[in-house]
Amino acid sequence: MEVMILALTGTPGTGKTTIASLLQEKKILVIDLKQLAINHGFIESHDIKRDSIIIDVDAINRFIINQYSSKDNIVIEGLVSHLLESVGEVIVFRCHPKVLRNRLIERKWSWNKIKENLEAEMLDVILCESIEKHGIENVYEIDTSNISIEKTVEAIYQKINGEQTKYVIKPGSFDWSELVFDTTIMEEEEHGS
Repeated sequence: MEVMILALTGTPGTGKTTIASLLQEKKILVIDLKQLAINHGFIESHDIKRDSIIIDVDAINRFIINQYSSKDNIVIEGLVSHLLESVGEVIVFRCHPKVLRNRLIERKWSWNKIKENLEAEMLDVILCESIEKHGIENVYEIDTSNISIEKTVEAIYQKINGEQTKYVIKPGSFDWSELVFDTTIMEEEEHGS
């Protein structure tokens, strides 16, 4: 079987980090993209407005090719992992905006940051970037809105091992774009969530 470098990507709050940590328990080599960038200085700058780092994708890509290309299957988890050329396949974690909104509110994020991420999810930003970079034949989606963490982990594990799963599907099943106009999702609650 060919070695797979698989990106787990998606809007913040869709479950990437939780699932990635559980995949490690199944003896899958998982690379936390943000932590790798911090540990090796692969940071271009800091986005003060969003309180985040801008990762040097080219430097990380070279590092992964040099360090991991001949190893066992690898999962790279992170918001921009789909932008790496070294990745062979991408799974975009998706989440219904109503569910995602609640998850992001629980994180106590600013409303502007929540709204920006809800819009990105509704408009398929990460999915479109993934398809543009890797082609539709190498991109998959998984909806984490109502599936258990255990089923999500098992579905990703099956995909890594070349097995079929009903949860990891080809792109195009989710269209939440009309929800951009849904005031119950897109307007901040009066009590300051």
